[in-house]
Amino acid sequence: MASQNLTDEQAKELDRLLRFAHLMKMRSQWKEAEDTCRKALAISPNDAGIYEMLGDILWERGKLDDATLQFKTAMQLAPGKASPEEKYAKTILEKSEAEREKAIALEMLENPQKYPTRQKNPAVAFILSAVFPGLGQFY
Repeated sequence: MASQNLTDEQAKELDRLLRFAHLMKMRSQWKEAEDTCRKALAISPNDAGIYEMLGDILWERGKLDDATLQFKTAMQLAPGKASPEEKYAKTILEKSEAEREKAIALEMLENPQKYPTRQKNPAVAFILSAVFPGLGQFY
């Protein structure tokens, strides 16, 4: 990770913050990891690795818009580095898929007549359960 023009004290604090952020990330303590990454960015605002880590954390928290922004910043700071580009693309695809699923769900709610469901027969479920216990639940 880049640490240009940092004093020894700043470099030590940055290292401590990044280790702590990584530990919080491993423990799935996402809020603490995010806050720690943001503190590290205050010390080293041009470090692509910190932006990438913050993007990972935000992605885990479900904040796809914010994660996309962090990965994009990491790509700009470290052009040609594959991992932020990959994560950026994955996040964009995930966002578009979520938007598509939301649109489909809204369409189904607004026009239920377009999506008929087959009526279930309790007698068939009973017979299936009698022949193969538990199978009636899947009917």
